[in-house]
Amino acid sequence: MIPGQPVGADAQVRTDVALASGINSGSSAANLGLVSSFEFTALEDIQVRFEFNYSYNLRALITPDLADTGNSAQAAAFWDLTVEGFDDAVRFNFRPVALQQLNTGSTIPGTNRVLSDSGSINSESEAGLVSLVQGNQYSLTIRHNTNADASINSISVPEPTSIALLGGGLLSLAAWRRRTKKI
Repeated sequence: MIPGQPVGADAQVRTDVALASGINSGSSAANLGLVSSFEFTALEDIQVRFEFNYSYNLRALITPDLADTGNSAQAAAFWDLTVEGFDDAVRFNFRPVALQQLNTGSTIPGTNRVLSDSGSINSESEAGLVSLVQGNQYSLTIRHNTNADASINSISVPEPTSIALLGGGLLSLAAWRRRTKKI
């Protein structure tokens, strides 16, 4: 940390679930490698503020061809930042309201539910400043999770064994019928 100098990072994530015929549930999650944590020593007594731009787009869709009840799609995200002193004297939690418990879902076929926003956030306006003491050790942890889940009613797709048994039965029936006609 260089006093008076801003530092930055960029992170992007995407999670998708798409269900195909014969598959009735799915889930995906992304973690960005975040839960990211690092340790540092304060070079001077300083008050720190965290500030960043954000943009998110959560979407939950059930296609119109899945008209059965009981189908669902859901997308969610969560973000927070924690600063802890090794002596536990400082504990700072920054959980911006705009980035907490974001979720959207759909149970109605053909309904496209989208939750989308972008903006700027700084810790000073929501959680205050972090006071760091020269020479003390601290850890900074950032957690960013997203997930997407979907489920559809079971689709009846015959198993290969069932198809083979049905085919064998039909062939046997045809052979028996042919033999009885000759007699």
